[in-house]
Amino acid sequence: MTTTVSPRHRTGAAYRSDTVRAWLRAAVPGRLGIVDRALAADDPVVEALRGCGLDVTVHQDELTALVHLATTGPDVVLVSATTPSDADRFVSVVREAIGCPVLVAWSPGQEDVLRTAVAAGAHPGVGLPYHLDEVLVALRPYWPASAPGSPTIRVADLVLDPDGYQARLTGRALDLTTIEFRTLALLAARADRVVSRSALTAALWPSVGDPDGAMAATVTRLRRKLTAAGAGPAISTLRGVGYRLETHLLRVGPPAPVADAPPA
Repeated sequence: MTTTVSPRHRTGAAYRSDTVRAWLRAAVPGRLGIVDRALAADDPVVEALRGCGLDVTVHQDELTALVHLATTGPDVVLVSATTPSDADRFVSVVREAIGCPVLVAWSPGQEDVLRTAVAAGAHPGVGLPYHLDEVLVALRPYWPASAPGSPTIRVADLVLDPDGYQARLTGRALDLTTIEFRTLALLAARADRVVSRSALTAALWPSVGDPDGAMAATVTRLRRKLTAAGAGPAISTLRGVGYRLETHLLRVGPPAPVADAPPA
């Protein structure tokens, strides 16, 4: 086994996030197995996860990982798309022999491996490099039942409740479908930054025959509903790259006062 020290992953600001505070308040127990040949056991993001109360083991070789995971019985396995030589086989073995969910960490350019892993039963979990907040959010649906709920997402005058699938703009409820809400939540979580088409496809349309068409139709409906609620064209398109939610276009001022009627 060759140990490769990974680059420092993003942890600092996340310690102050609502997501981390929720985990710390709940003191959620559980075991997480990470399989990533480029991740050191003392990497800052690993130490940060342990600081949130997770029992984390890091494995840099898939065969060693399978032996250890089979004996420890993790609640979730997080595997880097670059590590297993045969991603679908690795996922299948973990799912069948160990019986726990598998999340895939991946980066742009690894879509083929991701699709193969998803077809074998994995979930498109997080992006690379790892971000503490993103890992905790990805773990929540598959963690023990006591896992804390997702924090409210606020972007200017837009408020999203991920657990209740409720969206409001200046207090006005938006009538969104599930896929529209999930798309808006992904964009809102990275407001003012581009979310790539590949990331949206992996998270929302991993097995759809025409993900670009489904994505474009969903974004069009979202723009229409946000505009009807008083926002500007808040979702911008970077052609061939992805979409960005513009914070300044989600600030909706109070209704204009009604002018007095002219004297008769």
